[in-house]
Amino acid sequence: MGKGLGIAVLVVAVVAVIVPIYGIYLGIVTSLLGIAVALMREKTMAVAIGVLNILNALFLTPSLGFMHAVGSFAASNGGGTGLQSAANTYLFIWIGAAAASVILAVVVKPLPAPQVAYQQAPPNYQPPPNYQPPPPNQPPPPPSA
Repeated sequence: MGKGLGIAVLVVAVVAVIVPIYGIYLGIVTSLLGIAVALMREKTMAVAIGVLNILNALFLTPSLGFMHAVGSFAASNGGGTGLQSAANTYLFIWIGAAAASVILAVVVKPLPAPQVAYQQAPPNYQPPPNYQPPPPNQPPPPPSA
């Protein structure tokens, strides 16, 4: 299940690079889901999702830069700094969650291989009186018609 979720989140993270404004929200959601993938112990997927989201947030999202520029322009003209603080908040949440997915992928240990328990016969077990063990290395008899 973790590998399938990781592939789906990775595809949505790639789509978030292309989508202009809602890509910010898609990036934040994929970063948070990247933490879930890391907790499912899918190390390579979680690292790929985290690195892609960090690169997307820092270099590939012009919407955050646009929000920051409009906010600073409004602040220089005596307006509020709401857009600028919103851009900083989105960036902090986005990069924080992406970094958390990468760190968790490195820190969380993989699950051990499952142990197969074979049923042992009790110590005082006696086979049925008419039991005949199969002869060693002989082909099975042909089916009767």
